[in-house]
Amino acid sequence: MAYAVFATGIMVGFVNLVCGLSVGIIGSSAALVDVQARGSFMKMFLIEIFAGALGLYGVIVGIVVLQNA
Repeated sequence: MAYAVFATGIMVGFVNLVCGLSVGIIGSSAALVDVQARGSFMKMFLIEIFAGALGLYGVIVGIVVLQNA
């Protein structure tokens, strides 16, 4: 059980680290695109939400792994 908790913590932490990096990169790109082409921010914002959802999926998978351990 202890290894499952440890592995789940590592997995969720890594997924959320990657999620944060992707949101930062996409947010930076969205700001640069919005400066060059007005009206494109909402399209980029939707893509940023999809990148942020990866962290939530990682937490859900972590919960499922702990329930099955």
